[in-house]
Amino acid sequence: MSRLASVLLRTLRQLRIALDDPDFNYAIRSSRAGARHYHWHLQLIPRLAKAAGLELASGMYVNALSPEETAEWMRSALAQ
Repeated sequence: MSRLASVLLRTLRQLRIALDDPDFNYAIRSSRAGARHYHWHLQLIPRLAKAAGLELASGMYVNALSPEETAEWMRSALAQ
C-alpha cells in the first residue's frame, strides 16, 4: 500500500505543478478478473475545461491530448 501512496503523491504533485493546482474527480474502478481475483485501478480526472455539448449530454469528458503527449507533459512537470 505504501507504493500506491508514493505513486499517488508523486502524480498529484505533478498535476498541481503542471496544471496550476486543478480541481479533479477520481474513481476507483474494479472488476472480477476470475473466480479468485479482483482487478482494480484508480482514475484521476483533472477538471480542465467547462462542460459543453458532448460532456453535458453524455457525462463523458474529452481529453484532447494523446497518452504520449500527456506522459511527456507530466515528465516535464516533475523536472520543475
